[in-house]
Parts: sequence; structure tokens; C-alpha cells
Amino acid sequence: MTEEKKITIYVPHVGESITEVTLAYWSKKSGEFVEKEEIIAEIESDKATFEILAEISGELKILAPEGTTLAIGSAICTITSHDNEKKQVKENDAKLKEIEKVPNLSVIKKVSPSPIASKILAEKGVDPTQIQGTGPQGKIIKQDAILATKMSIPPHANQVSTFLETHANVSSVNHAKSNFDSTLAHDFRYTPILTTFDEVDMEPILQLKKKYKEILQKKYTNNISLLSFFVHASCIALKEYPKINASLKDNHIIHPDFYNIAISMYTSSGYVAPNIKQVEKKSLDEIEKIFQALEKKAQSQHLTVEDITGGTFTIMYNSKAGAMFATPMVYSSQVATLGLYNTIEKPVVSNKSIVIKPIMYIALSYNSHIVDDKSSIDFLKKVKFLIENPLNILLAR
Repeated sequence: MTEEKKITIYVPHVGESITEVTLAYWSKKSGEFVEKEEIIAEIESDKATFEILAEISGELKILAPEGTTLAIGSAICTITSHDNEKKQVKENDAKLKEIEKVPNLSVIKKVSPSPIASKILAEKGVDPTQIQGTGPQGKIIKQDAILATKMSIPPHANQVSTFLETHANVSSVNHAKSNFDSTLAHDFRYTPILTTFDEVDMEPILQLKKKYKEILQKKYTNNISLLSFFVHASCIALKEYPKINASLKDNHIIHPDFYNIAISMYTSSGYVAPNIKQVEKKSLDEIEKIFQALEKKAQSQHLTVEDITGGTFTIMYNSKAGAMFATPMVYSSQVATLGLYNTIEKPVVSNKSIVIKPIMYIALSYNSHIVDDKSSIDFLKKVKFLIENPLNILLAR
């Protein structure tokens, strides 16, 4: 008697504020056999791309085709396991894999790109037949398309250039960008966000990094960036003003006893905010190492669900963009965001004299239902004090 087991796979929860995703591609077709924990599909949210794994071995039935926009929790496929057929199917599958090991360039070139990859290649005028896909069975995936547009000159570059010259205001918005924008718009409309501004004298910390460069290099494996000092300083300040580290869930305010600080960074797909877990337990060197690893994963589109979830506070590091100051956006699951902006030389009064100093503008946006204005001002003053007296940060560990 055949024993049959059938399961349904659903769109997983992939991060705070994300309500829908796009099904980027399938690695197998309906009716084909899949192995347990095999990558069978890829979905894209507004923050990152995620792989879907087969939970059991069996026959795949696709419920949502490529390019479909799906709500979190939607069914995407079923897998049916037939125990008496499994052995034979596995043997056939193994034989096919052996055959696939033999190079066949003509077949590889006919592999169609995923919908998202197709869109990226079409916008840049890149011929997909000139790209070697890295997805299952040679599939051209999003990362391949992005790399191809950066590494090569598009064959139809002149056509694209001419088109842009006559349609200067034309721009395309992908699902990820539009979903990200709608999420932020919802947060802005329904949450009373206020912002407090201040400026920080960066001279002490810049001098410290220069004066003790060799000592810091011997003590720490990595070159400690200014961002790591701000992450550390923020953690110290959050301990004094715990309301700013609160999280929101199902209309409840949660006050965690840990500090997961997210770093909002810009990538080719837009802004993402991976977080450094339990900053209070990390040294400056560990913070820098984790930050560099997250930045590398973000730029290569390899962030995981764990990387982008669980943040309790966010730092938007916008100094590279060159803006003097702005109002940082607060993520819906958090109550505050610290914005770091451009450092400029400006005249200031110091000891009754006018001197030129490097000044950075900082801003704290916060949910005014939870954080009062005095707490926001005091928090910024604490961060300002620590950065202007960096030895306090070094001695804190």
C-alpha cells in the first residue's frame, strides 16, 4: 500500500514591515522530483532575496508562477512524497545529475533568466545569452544580472543612451522599491514622528584615531571606523534612555534587555538595514568586523532573514551621500532612528576664540507617543559627549 505525504509550503515571514514578496524564479517545474532541503525557488522582498527550500523529498506542484506578487503566508507550492516511488525517482535524478556534469554551452545559453533578472538586463540593454547563470541548472538570477551590468558594456548601450536622451524623465520602479516606499509612507502617515538635531565636534575622535593609530592597529584586528564608535556610543546612551530602544509588536511596547543596532545602508536594490546583535556584549573590534561582513553581504545581495530582523534601534549613516542633515525615517517596529550626516569644516566659538573645526550634524527621529522630547535631547547630548570624549568609549569595555 502506497503511503503518501503531502505538505504545502508558504511564503515565510522575512522581516519587519514586509507584507508581500515577488516570486523571482523556480529551479524545478511542476511534476519534477525535489530532494529535501534542495533550493526550489527564490523570493524577493523590499530588502533582500531569500531562498525557499524543500521541506521533504517528493513531487513538486507549483501554485504561484514566476513574477507573482504574494502576501506573507500565501501558499506557493505543494510537495507530495510517495514512499514506494522515491527510490526509483532518486536513481533517475542521480543519473540526470551525472549527465548535467558534461558541459553543453548551447544548452546553457538557452536557459531563460528569472523575471527580475530579465527586467534588469532589458533596462541596461544586456544580452542574456552572453551571461553564465549561477542559479540552479544555469538559471540567470538577479545577482548575475546586476553583476553583468556592472562588469560589461551593454551591447545595445547606444540605443539605451539615445532613448534616455529623448525620455530624460522616464524611470522604472521595481516591486521592491515600490513596496519599500509604501511601507515608509504608511509609517509616516500613522506614526507621530518628531526629530531632534544637534552637531558634534569630530576633532577629538579624529585626533585620537590619528595619534594612537599604531596602538589601535595593534590592539584591534580591523581599522575601527567612525561608525563603530557611534554604534558603541549609541549603545551606552540607550542603556541610560531605554525607551528609545523599545520595540513595537501587535500594539504592545516591548523593552528588550539587549541592543540590536541596525545600520541602514544603500545598495543597488535600495536601502537595507541589517543589524548587529547584542552590541552591549561586543568590543569595538567585533562591532567593526560584523559591520564589514554585513556591508559585504548587503552589496552582494546575500543578506539572510536573521540579518535584517530583530533590530531594536537603527543608525542611518549618510555621510557618504554628502547631505548636511536630514530627517531619518523610523522603522515601524522601532521607536527611533539616529541619522549621521556630512562632516564639514565650519567656524565655531571655542574658549572665546573663533576656530575652524570639523562638525558632523546628527539627528534623532522618534515616535513621540513613546519617547518624550527631553529624552531625545538628552540621548543626543550623551552621544555627542561620548564622541567628543572618545576615551570614555575606549574605557567602557
